[in-house]
Amino acid sequence: MPISDAKKVYFGCNDGYFYALSLRNGSVLWKVETGAPIITSAAQTKSQVIFGSLDRDLFVVDKSDGKVVQKIYLDGRVRTAPAIYEHYLAVCTDNANVFGFKIK
Repeated sequence: MPISDAKKVYFGCNDGYFYALSLRNGSVLWKVETGAPIITSAAQTKSQVIFGSLDRDLFVVDKSDGKVVQKIYLDGRVRTAPAIYEHYLAVCTDNANVFGFKIK
């Protein structure tokens, strides 16, 4: 499921890329290669999008330019969307682990 902000729409794809498209004209602004399909929605903060991939990694990406800020190995495929509550992020993996992170 895509997510959006005032200028872009963000989504992952089975081709192993996470995309940012312009809401104005639909052009691809940037894309991030993950190495495996992305089957869930992302979460977003003011400046970042956060998503998981079936390659067992959680990606934190800068919304402005698509640069990977952080990549975290989770030892399980991400099949559910990350959730943000206040300053915390939670994500589950398919091997029944739940990970929590404090975000800025």
